[in-house]
Amino acid sequence: MKTLPLSVLFAACAALSACAEEDPAEAVLSAGEAFEGSASSGVAFGGLTARPAVVVREIHVAGSVSSSIAPGFDLDSRVSNATDREACGKKDFTSPDGITGIDNQLGAVWASVYDLAGVPVEGLIRAAVNDGKLAFVVEFDGLDDPWNDDDVTLHLFRGYNEKPIIGTTGVMQGGQTFEVRPGAPVVTAEHVSIVDGRLHLSADEYYLDLELLAEAFAINVINMEFGLQYQEDGTWNGYLGCGVSVAEISEIARTYAESESRIIIPLLPNIADLRPGPDNKCTYVSAVLELKGIDAFIAR
Repeated sequence: MKTLPLSVLFAACAALSACAEEDPAEAVLSAGEAFEGSASSGVAFGGLTARPAVVVREIHVAGSVSSSIAPGFDLDSRVSNATDREACGKKDFTSPDGITGIDNQLGAVWASVYDLAGVPVEGLIRAAVNDGKLAFVVEFDGLDDPWNDDDVTLHLFRGYNEKPIIGTTGVMQGGQTFEVRPGAPVVTAEHVSIVDGRLHLSADEYYLDLELLAEAFAINVINMEFGLQYQEDGTWNGYLGCGVSVAEISEIARTYAESESRIIIPLLPNIADLRPGPDNKCTYVSAVLELKGIDAFIAR
């Protein structure tokens, strides 16, 4: 039986991404052109069209700030306390800016497992992003102004670039071209309003393919929330929150990390807080990723 390090399994819980196999097109446009003027129909080059987009170039597990404060989203539309059966007795957090009902149970235990898995996980994720295998992309259709625009269509999907250019700071440079990974599921949000540089989209369910250290995984997530905030320097910061299946992560552990599964399998049910089953035990764990993005192009 194959055995993967424990860090790979935590990365599978946290990374939630994909890779592809086709060559990307090369755009001959500056990074600044991505958000200049109307981008309703994109910018033509060669036989393709390049639309403005954001590619996530940094991904970190978002841990809790304290026992009561954590970043993230209200994934189940309820404010739960220790007696709430719908959340299996898991008390919700409050966000740093005062929003209640935040679901981030993986973040609640992240500090306790960080010495065991956190540093390797961060390294695995960073390598996958810089290799172009881990690319969350938000494509804009009809964007006139990244600060305020009352009618934009957003497409969230997993993109592909064979080998992104990495800057001297160790992260992807802006203005690069990505393609849509063939077969990748797409979340589309129409008539979205961007207000003060903030965008948001969500999906009840989403199917994710993962590839870490050449091992392929498939995970279904629920209650996905994705939000980004535009910054003065042209970058985007935000979070992705979702519920991850206890059963699917446990099966990955049993298959690829037999010894480590004795740690992982008991941990997940103890922090599960979404979708209680017939036995009143929750079947999904809430998790939040911190995201940092940069302008890019999507070639179609």
